[in-house]
Amino acid sequence: MNHRYFRQISTGQWVQADLGGSALGTPAASHVGDIAAGLGILPDDLEAVDSDTDPREGEILPLPTKPLRLTPNEALKEEMAAAETPDEGLAAMKKWVAGQ
Repeated sequence: MNHRYFRQISTGQWVQADLGGSALGTPAASHVGDIAAGLGILPDDLEAVDSDTDPREGEILPLPTKPLRLTPNEALKEEMAAAETPDEGLAAMKKWVAGQ
């Protein structure tokens, strides 16, 4: 595989990111985490696709020129603190991100 592309799972949109060369030596999960953070989405809503040909079609989701900073509000902090399991905490975070 010569390139790594990224697709947002929930929308099916491809991201304006095409990595190749030595970048492919980095684990895909690392790239997914960094790009998801830049887009302001959760990493589990982004997938990496390694391919020799460009699979992207349709409208391409641009990467922000400035990092998006999400600051959790007090209600989210309280809900996460009250979570009894990691899954409950993740569900609270997903709910909050979806509302942003």
